[in-house]
Amino acid sequence: MSKLGFKIFLIILLIALGGLLFTSLYLNISINRNFTNYLYQDRKEKIEQLIGLLKDSYQAEHNWLQGRLLTANFAKTNDLSLILEDRVGNILYHYDNHMMGPGMMQQHGMMNRRRTPIDDSRFPAEIFKIEINGNRVGTLYWYRDKEYSNLSDAASFFIKKINAGILIAGILVALITIVISLFFSRYLTIPLIKMNRIAQRVAEGDFNHHLIVKGNDELAELGNSINEMTDKLNYLERIRRESTADLAHELRTPLTTIKNYLEAVTAGVWRFNNETAAEIEEELDRLVRLVNRLGELSEAEKDVVKGKLKPIDLSEIFPELLEHFRPLAVNRGIDLVLKEAAENCFIKGNRDSIETIANNLLSNALKYTLPGGRVEVRLAKTDTQACLSVTDTGLGISAEDLPYIFERFYRTDRSRSSKTGGTGIGLTITKELVRGMDGEIKAVSEGENKGSTFTIVFPLRTK
Repeated sequence: MSKLGFKIFLIILLIALGGLLFTSLYLNISINRNFTNYLYQDRKEKIEQLIGLLKDSYQAEHNWLQGRLLTANFAKTNDLSLILEDRVGNILYHYDNHMMGPGMMQQHGMMNRRRTPIDDSRFPAEIFKIEINGNRVGTLYWYRDKEYSNLSDAASFFIKKINAGILIAGILVALITIVISLFFSRYLTIPLIKMNRIAQRVAEGDFNHHLIVKGNDELAELGNSINEMTDKLNYLERIRRESTADLAHELRTPLTTIKNYLEAVTAGVWRFNNETAAEIEEELDRLVRLVNRLGELSEAEKDVVKGKLKPIDLSEIFPELLEHFRPLAVNRGIDLVLKEAAENCFIKGNRDSIETIANNLLSNALKYTLPGGRVEVRLAKTDTQACLSVTDTGLGISAEDLPYIFERFYRTDRSRSSKTGGTGIGLTITKELVRGMDGEIKAVSEGENKGSTFTIVFPLRTK
């Protein structure tokens, strides 16, 4: 059994046994109390019936001769401690089913003498007055507490049987609880053990594993999350390998071109002229752009902007940045529109970072939108947020690519990116810069050739 399984087993067992112990004690006390109360009520009803008979007997004979006999038969039949007195306190009948005190033997009989005082602090009596037409003609004393201090053999046997039954039932329930606790602790921990094994394999770099998820509880949700994580890690690992190859290709192509030109010039096969210099310079510029992009990514990941944040107004910056891209849009035959421009959109940020974000989003929108298309920019705000969105009618993003477009070196179409000069780093830089200003960025697209929308949300600040 696992450590967690043992803890679950122990907790369930302790709770169950604690509840069982409490229930057993309560039942034991409750049964004793209720059984004693039952005996009391039963005997009291019989004594009240005896009182009725004594009244009838005295009223018919005007003496206690028949009453004594009724009391004697009743006391011995029901084994009750009774004393019958006349109106002046003479004892007419006395039956003690147990010893009343030290040195006093069990006795019964009919007599005419004053009642000997009994220690009522030990055995308080219940008194029944015998009255006819409002006049007391006698008194019956019932020392019931003496009886319950020493129950009869039959009553004691009954109580013992009940308690024994409770004990046996408790033992059986305890055994059943142990078995159920073992089953449930194992049932609950098996999925966790499997998840732990998967997590260990993922930590070792092996992402090709899946959990078989059953049910719809939190454990099932955790299992689904682990499966999604391994799927994404597996996919990203493949993208990383492919992107590394792409990056190597991006570096190799200009370097090889430059090397070939230099070797040809050195060997005298090619003459070094302005055209050759321009070709070499173009390849060097390509290398510089790539290296600069990698540098920007590194800086963004270090969150260098966090220490330089200050209140800035997006409503002043973006219209200005938009105008920088208007010549390019006109040249490509694309309609660039500022659709909405809220005022006083203050956020806590860095102007250089905002310019980089805008350049990345607008350049991508114009790059992947065909002539005759449209790019719309919106700047809106709520009570707590400033929202910037860039929507284009361009090539769009497939559902397969959409979750990964912010990952480094990821490019939705390698051949298309090669033609447009994409490095697969721009959106990663954008995401890191947005995150450095406590913002969030997301992309939405209905699919390929259906355009896309990039939305950034910043917390709104005061001046």
